[in-house]
Amino acid sequence: MATILIVDDNAPFRVTLRTALERSGHSVVEAENGQVAVQRVAENSVDAVVTDILMPSFDGIELIRHLRRDNIGLPILAMSGGVRTGSYDALDPALKLGATAAIAKPFRIAEFVALVGQLLAGKGDEIRDRG
Repeated sequence: MATILIVDDNAPFRVTLRTALERSGHSVVEAENGQVAVQRVAENSVDAVVTDILMPSFDGIELIRHLRRDNIGLPILAMSGGVRTGSYDALDPALKLGATAAIAKPFRIAEFVALVGQLLAGKGDEIRDRG
């Protein structure tokens, strides 16, 4: 099937997402921050990127900016558990900067896997999910 890059600073959470995607037949590459993710994209042929937004050093927003410069059509799913902090919504900038879709943590794994499937099918414009 597809090769998907998961970017999140929470290692147990990455493992949970990896397991779900592998059970769906996908290959998974992991990165703990945006800087490592850039290296993984350079080293691997990835079909989609799933990235957390709020991470220390080189966060998801920086990663989306970088990926959109060099990989314009690459599907990107932004996710964040810090969705609302006062009037700030962490997923809004991600979508404005080029994330294909967004999902708020916590989410159901089945919902996540289905969303990744839709991204891979090229239905990003239809799925700007807010969780």
